[in-house]
Amino acid sequence: MLPSHLIDSSLRKNEPQRHTRLGDAPPPPLPSLCVTGAMSRVGRFEVSPGIVLSYCVFRPRQLTDTRKAPLLVLHGGPSIPSNYLLPIVNGVIDRSIVYYDMWGCGKSSRPHNPKIPFSIDKMVEHFQLLIRHWKVTKFHLYGHSFGGIVAYEYLKKTSQGCLSLTLGGTPTTPSLIEEECRRLDQELSKTMGETKADGEGDELGDQIPSKKTPHRFSDAFLQTHECRLPELPLALTDALAQAGPPSWRGIQAIAEYEASESLSEMPTMVLVGEFDFCTPACTQGWNDRIQNPAPLYKTLKNCSHYGMLEDEAQHSSGMPRPQSNRMLKEHSAAIQYESTTSNRSKNEG
Repeated sequence: MLPSHLIDSSLRKNEPQRHTRLGDAPPPPLPSLCVTGAMSRVGRFEVSPGIVLSYCVFRPRQLTDTRKAPLLVLHGGPSIPSNYLLPIVNGVIDRSIVYYDMWGCGKSSRPHNPKIPFSIDKMVEHFQLLIRHWKVTKFHLYGHSFGGIVAYEYLKKTSQGCLSLTLGGTPTTPSLIEEECRRLDQELSKTMGETKADGEGDELGDQIPSKKTPHRFSDAFLQTHECRLPELPLALTDALAQAGPPSWRGIQAIAEYEASESLSEMPTMVLVGEFDFCTPACTQGWNDRIQNPAPLYKTLKNCSHYGMLEDEAQHSSGMPRPQSNRMLKEHSAAIQYESTTSNRSKNEG
């Protein structure tokens, strides 16, 4: 779920900005953000005639280890391939991690007809086929941004084998992001006492469906709420260079979507950057969609939408890893505390 200045990185100014408008920018990451010390295997799988998906398995020998179930990673966008999520491999070091590029982007097949409408159901269907192809019987799911929507829709069909779910900057209703982005930009302008000049900033037109003229966001907004690093890291620029067709990118591709129905018995962690344009107002609805236990929420301090790039260690600390067990213990403790507090209140009353 990316604004257009990130889909087309040439729109971003070249000169690095050392400070964001709200707090200091995180320190620059390693120059290449490359993954080291982990073996990998690249594969391709034809999910239907003419549609071949590309995937990469890190630590492939552990892929079917049920004691340390693999982490399956779903990228955002829509149609922004998984390159930018590779730093997760450095933080989750005890199991296999599997990435794949959804149909239409990265190294996977592109639609022959650009007029074919984007389909969430089709992305979920492809993911189901890949899980069978990988022959994993137990796994953890991590979905970033739009990838969280695909993970949620998959689990509505079947939760068999899934030990935990992590949602990173994933809204229940993508259209809420439009409202929040406008609010954040206005508040930032007031805070800084600035008025944007004509033509300053970039549009979110690729992402936000609007009947009116697309809102132009200030550079301060982009630096504060999207990617707080002084320069876009290589992992992200590589992904953007392999983005899918314009009509398959961003909120405009999923403008009508709204998460419905409830999941239960699925330990869930929701990660939200402190300055993410996908604010708590966009993610709090998961409390209604995921129950028994309710999701845990973790705020990534001084991060925006790309916490895995801005603060690798902090982002990894929020991942469940082997720890659907840890998450279940935390849920149990919270439920026990709430129950004890409630009974105490009744007795005192």
